[in-house]
Amino acid sequence: MSKEISKELRARWNLLTFPDLQRHCREQDAHGQWVEGLLPKRALCLLAGESGLGKTPLAFQLAVSVAAGVPFLGHSNTRNSSRVPRL
Repeated sequence: MSKEISKELRARWNLLTFPDLQRHCREQDAHGQWVEGLLPKRALCLLAGESGLGKTPLAFQLAVSVAAGVPFLGHSNTRNSSRVPRL
């Protein structure tokens, strides 16, 4: 099996090549960021780590920070209480 993903599979599953993903991220950056330098709008972000490290409290604090319009870990954010990132 070839490591190259066929055009048919990319179209069917909406898969992006790395250059396509880079271009997509640059385009999405024009939509702003929830938290400056940490969390762009209209992007998929992953918070990963070992069990018990505090991922859930961190994610809740992030959501509350964005909803309230207060800085998150010293980073400014865009207040928008009507649309908060999904956790």
